[in-house]
Amino acid sequence: MSSSGRLESDELREIAHRLMDLAAELAAQHLPAIRKVAAEIVETVFVPRAVARQLALAAALETGALTLDQFKHVLHALSSSFSSRSRLIRQLRRDQSVSSTQDEWMDLAERIDSIQGNDAWRSEPTC
Repeated sequence: MSSSGRLESDELREIAHRLMDLAAELAAQHLPAIRKVAAEIVETVFVPRAVARQLALAAALETGALTLDQFKHVLHALSSSFSSRSRLIRQLRRDQSVSSTQDEWMDLAERIDSIQGNDAWRSEPTC
């Protein structure tokens, strides 16, 4: 390499150092604004507070839905214990669980179907 090539390389290196120094000074002067912009970018990209709020809302809604579903089951259980029809069906199912033959089990199943109205299809000629 010639001495002029070396000089150009040294000049370019010096210019690059000056540009880096100027960039560092500029960044130091505007650091609060840069931090603010960086925080806004991070918040926009990751949105941690909004995600946390949405997760909390989803958990609350899910808990509420479960609570309502459980309440519905409790009301159903209470109302069925007052209904003679529901008590009879429960007793027939208990009898079914201890039945000794398939014929006995089928007879009980047909009685349950009859009480619940699930045997209406048998009386329809189109079925």
